[in-house]
Amino acid sequence: MSISWDAILTRAGDAAAVTELLLATPERERRAFGPELLARVKALSDADLWQAHPRPGPVIALAAIGCLPSPAQAATVVGRRWVREWPCIPVPEFLTIARARQLDWLGDLGLRLAERVGAGAGGPRAAEWALVDALLVEGGVRPPITRSFVQGWIRTLPEGLAAGLRDSPWLDVALPAVFELDGMGSELPEPGFAEAVVQLIAEGRLDRATILDATIDRQLRGDRPAFLRPFTQLHDRLAPTVDEVAARASDYARLIGSAPSPIAGSAQRALRAADEAGRLDPDVLLAASTEVLTRKEKALVRAQLSWLERVAAREPARSDEIAGTIAIGFEHRSLDVQEWALEAIGHLVSRLSPATRSAILKAAGSLSGALPARATTLLSPRSATGPPEATPHRPALPGSVPLGAHAGEPRAAAMPPPFQRPAELAEEFLALVHDQTAIGWERVLAALVALGSRGDRTAIAEALGPVLTRHTDLLSGYGWSRLRFLGEATRAILDGAEGPMSGRVRWEAVYAGDDASLIHMPDDVLKLRIAEVAQRWTAAPVPILLATPTHVDGSLDAGVLADRLARAEAEGWEPWPLDYEQALLRVVVDPAVVPRAERLTSSRGRQFAEWLSTGGLPEPVSTRFEQRGSALIRVVANLDPARSDGPGLILENALCTLSRSPRPGWSGGHDFTPGILAMVLPRNREVAAAWTLPAFAALADQDCRDASLLPLLADAAGPIGPAMALALVYALAARHEPDRFAAVDAFLALAGRPEPFAEAVGAELGALGRDGVIKLPRVAVALADALRAGAATPVWATLAAALPIMLPAAPRGLPDLLEVATRAAGAVHARTDLPGLTAIADRKGGSRLIREARRLREVLGG
Repeated sequence: MSISWDAILTRAGDAAAVTELLLATPERERRAFGPELLARVKALSDADLWQAHPRPGPVIALAAIGCLPSPAQAATVVGRRWVREWPCIPVPEFLTIARARQLDWLGDLGLRLAERVGAGAGGPRAAEWALVDALLVEGGVRPPITRSFVQGWIRTLPEGLAAGLRDSPWLDVALPAVFELDGMGSELPEPGFAEAVVQLIAEGRLDRATILDATIDRQLRGDRPAFLRPFTQLHDRLAPTVDEVAARASDYARLIGSAPSPIAGSAQRALRAADEAGRLDPDVLLAASTEVLTRKEKALVRAQLSWLERVAAREPARSDEIAGTIAIGFEHRSLDVQEWALEAIGHLVSRLSPATRSAILKAAGSLSGALPARATTLLSPRSATGPPEATPHRPALPGSVPLGAHAGEPRAAAMPPPFQRPAELAEEFLALVHDQTAIGWERVLAALVALGSRGDRTAIAEALGPVLTRHTDLLSGYGWSRLRFLGEATRAILDGAEGPMSGRVRWEAVYAGDDASLIHMPDDVLKLRIAEVAQRWTAAPVPILLATPTHVDGSLDAGVLADRLARAEAEGWEPWPLDYEQALLRVVVDPAVVPRAERLTSSRGRQFAEWLSTGGLPEPVSTRFEQRGSALIRVVANLDPARSDGPGLILENALCTLSRSPRPGWSGGHDFTPGILAMVLPRNREVAAAWTLPAFAALADQDCRDASLLPLLADAAGPIGPAMALALVYALAARHEPDRFAAVDAFLALAGRPEPFAEAVGAELGALGRDGVIKLPRVAVALADALRAGAATPVWATLAAALPIMLPAAPRGLPDLLEVATRAAGAVHARTDLPGLTAIADRKGGSRLIREARRLREVLGG
């Protein structure tokens, strides 16, 4: 039977039959079939090859090596993903055919396939690599030392790892790459890799010094801790001698300072053994100590301090130098470490020169709690000659602000000037398609209406035409997105036709306030305002939008809104309802504008005057509400309007009414745009916080991300109620560090505002911490950051309100908060009796909770 495409496919799944067919066919006929084979394979999609049953990939690969004349053409076929991946290409038959043809380019084919195999994120499959390996061996070609090749080499080593390494032809080229390429530790069997390498060193197959240097170098360059574990095991199995450690002392010193904790601990023990054997230069020890004493792992730090004390006892002439190094521990975040460092210096104080004592006393200004006073007693000249020479300097905390210290309200920057030309509008319009910023939306809407009202629609069409054409999929069609409504609004202004989607908005239901589905989050107000432009432009165009803010936080000057309403009266046009109501929610109440507003005669003007004279939107009643699920407790907030006889504003009714389900919901993140939502309610942050509170809670209890709304709410105006306090506490307890940074930014912003907030935040922190709703160590880290930024007063006020609630329950993580409280109390010189503190401090024992309670009581008692 002659060779053909059908003859090959009918033998799919039977490699022996295809091999027999190919070997029985003369070379001339096989080469003549090569072009057809190549064309057939190129015409097939990967899905065709993968979905066929039985899958023809292996027999097509055999046909390729049997019929094609060059490595390039063979690689085109064999390199196809679904030809080579599964089921695997039979290597014995593949080589049998190649040998029968006496091909001299198998090594070249192997190199070409090596570039394709394992190119994806998962690396090569063992069967794929086996073919490449066989081709490279057959062709006598040195392999490319790539990540995928080394991964394949490791994955195909036999279970007897030492024998597999010993017998591998690639050991000398691939093993060094295991140490050099990042992430290779994830491929290594534990502890088999370390045992195999040590065995080959014992046999003389590998050089011990080379392997030890490569192991230390891998640890120095770092990687994920789990990926470094096989190398740590190898180092431990090598058990370097004192001589080997001394020869590499500087490398070990770097490991102590920067490597992950297990590696640093191993290096610390190795160097200490070299030191005890008299083989370590003290300068290397001191250089390493400057790094170790700033590490967060207290066990490493304590071991280093103990080591330094032993060296000082052994070499008293270097006591001053060693004490200066120990004093670095004064700046550590942990009060335990600060105390240990001070105790260590206390053991050396009798041998210190006056200059060193003075310098260390000055450095003691970095200590917290009651430690500065101890340092003064320990180090001042009184202990030797008389009255103290100096007292520790306590650096001022920049930006520490008593709550309510600033009068007045900070104002945000002014909005950029409006666009005057269609080309400017088109540029911002395009930017908005790619990045929907709140400021961008307001400027585009304002310019569309203003430029459209001037009648130069041809110029607008010419400027926006390319954008509308290029992004038709986003700006047209069916869907409730802001961009689709924007497309309809633009076409309404250009063509005078109402769009299909905006026409489907049930405005009567919106105005009646009974369609909650249209405003399920405050930032939906912007979507409805865009739809309002699209729907109302044709019947009742307006020259300007009332709600365009005057400042980038969304606020609107009362005088500017009065002028816009006066213009509407003078020109005889009626403002659109949602645009008008959004303007009221944004307006900054200014009593000086009331007389001007009272001169307005339209119904909207009179309503605006009353709005200003009564103080604007009255804050709704925000009520703490607990949700309970099978494995989750959340505290959120409900909203009830402050008045039942108001002006009947749609947005007031919709946004000031919120009733949560008794069970918490699970989500993968928030469903709002932070900047846009904050601009809807720049005067009522408590309302915005209540609506978005589940998203803030998810930062702490579902490890979700993005607390970027919180700093915007901190910069907004309005009282701080339970919703805002809860939002801040949840963000302080967020899983991810960037979100805690956002919480600290918000905390610092609130510290500079006149509204009191610390007691409310502290009360919520205490309740959530007591009930185990949040993880207190995360909060402690965030509040420590705020303390270092200078907010000692609000940090202490927050903790002073929170701790009495938590102390009786002693929840997990409470010692971390007590440590921060000790620092903050010491910074503000607090003197008070904190309820519940003495009961813990008087307990017997030396647990960390008891130690921290005693420290705080000592500071508060003066």
